[in-house]
Amino acid sequence: MRLRVTPLSFVDPAPGSRYFQPISLNRFVAIRVELVNVGSALYVDTTSNGARVDSGGRLRRAAILDAAEPGLNRPRLGPGRRTTGTLSFEVPKAARVRSLRLTLDSGFGPETGVWTFSG
Repeated sequence: MRLRVTPLSFVDPAPGSRYFQPISLNRFVAIRVELVNVGSALYVDTTSNGARVDSGGRLRRAAILDAAEPGLNRPRLGPGRRTTGTLSFEVPKAARVRSLRLTLDSGFGPETGVWTFSG
């Protein structure tokens, strides 16, 4: 499986929803990404399972529910196909998000990409 991942934008804070809000000491952030299947096999994965952000020196898992729409959900991409969506995270209010780490195959694959954010 070969996938090109491009972070497109950073939403901080992410809005959440009427039913989904962070605990009082935290905030939501979301990273909008583009996924392109550059391989020859079908890509099907729950991408958020393998997504982490480094905030305050700690890796934090992606939220199950999307704090910003549209979420990536479970993309099904044939060769050459692409999609965009957000990965959402709950982080402490004072923490700075330093990087995104994405491991394919729901976090079990050997393929891992790391993108560092400046600022």
